[in-house]
Amino acid sequence: MHVLFLSKYALNSNYGQPTRQYFYCKYLSRQNKTKVWLVSSRSTITTKIPSFPGLSLDESFGDLTNVILNGPLTSTGFSFKRIWSWIWFEIQILRLLPRIRKFSPDIVVVSSLSIMTFLTGVILKWVLRIPLVVEVRDVYPATLVEVGGVSRWNPFVWLLSYVERIGYEHSDLIVSSLPNLESHVAKILGKSKPVLYLPMGFDPEYENSCKLTEQGRIAMETLNSLSSKFIIGYAGTIGNANALLHSLEAVAKLSKSTAEIVLVLLGDGPLLEDYRRRFSNVNTIFFLGRFPKSDLHSLLQKMHIVINPWKDLPIYRFGISPNKWIDYMQAARPILAPFGGFQHILHEVDCGWFIPPEDSTLLAETLARVSKIPRHELNRMGQNGRSYMVANLSYALLSKKLYDALAQLVSEASAKRKSS
Repeated sequence: MHVLFLSKYALNSNYGQPTRQYFYCKYLSRQNKTKVWLVSSRSTITTKIPSFPGLSLDESFGDLTNVILNGPLTSTGFSFKRIWSWIWFEIQILRLLPRIRKFSPDIVVVSSLSIMTFLTGVILKWVLRIPLVVEVRDVYPATLVEVGGVSRWNPFVWLLSYVERIGYEHSDLIVSSLPNLESHVAKILGKSKPVLYLPMGFDPEYENSCKLTEQGRIAMETLNSLSSKFIIGYAGTIGNANALLHSLEAVAKLSKSTAEIVLVLLGDGPLLEDYRRRFSNVNTIFFLGRFPKSDLHSLLQKMHIVINPWKDLPIYRFGISPNKWIDYMQAARPILAPFGGFQHILHEVDCGWFIPPEDSTLLAETLARVSKIPRHELNRMGQNGRSYMVANLSYALLSKKLYDALAQLVSEASAKRKSS
């Protein structure tokens, strides 16, 4: 089977932490003589992909070829330059069409973001007469409206709404990392359509050595000095979308009555310096900076619990599947998630707790209560999460589920051609 996988922001292992699409393609290419083309773009926020002349740069990983299309680097956020990079990626894919024909794919998979690739996928479906699979990781344009504050009457939002509906309507299969997308698809199409749920996963082959960097070693000394405290950990971006303010306020409130509950943040972001300044007088909050993934496992293991706060937004009614949970589960730490959307995993697996979001008073009360739970009980919950991750969330396992679904579509399409 030949699989064509289109995803603008996919990143392979040569340029830092690979993305979900790369891991899926890596393991698909190991299935029963399957060859995979992962078509991505240099037009991402990373600066690690070198500039190159011409249309594309090919990088091979066995039976997986990552075809990186040329394009300008972009920044995060909603901007004209970013929108143009989406359109340019679709133009570049169509320019690649002669090579795609030569590759002779049996099926095409398109993965958001960018959602504009849904249209290109539909075009390729009809031109090449092959099945189309659409993967949804972020619900656009709803995310632009509900998170980004863009008006629902914005012409670009209207265009994306049309693209979303066309992609859902003409797909032979919808895949999503969101556990509750099926109701949204039914609302858009006016009829039900099954969605294959494939959450974020981990690749044991990519796990870095636990040997600490010098920066990690210094951080470990800080954590060791706090070992008598109850340590709440956070790893990730420190920005507006990460809803950390209420966590900081909660720990600041607790600091007035106890110095035994501390918050350690591993990461950086646009609000790091602002938060450092605002909470500089709170001696139970520690900003340790950003660390390579190779350090995270050892550092997170020093925490008693880890926290993953979210804003109170309706977009989360479709559920979440954050990479952060994989890091937390690998470290076998129980997860506290202030979150008001569709809830899954933490309760079922007994590896954490959900509480209502954006309530610093409730969060402070919860942290005080959790800090009194015996350490062996917290360790048990953390091990529950790690055991669940190992048994259910490896990309080898998730990719086999995807492969089986793709192979069935290809088989059905082949049978249909023979009978017509």
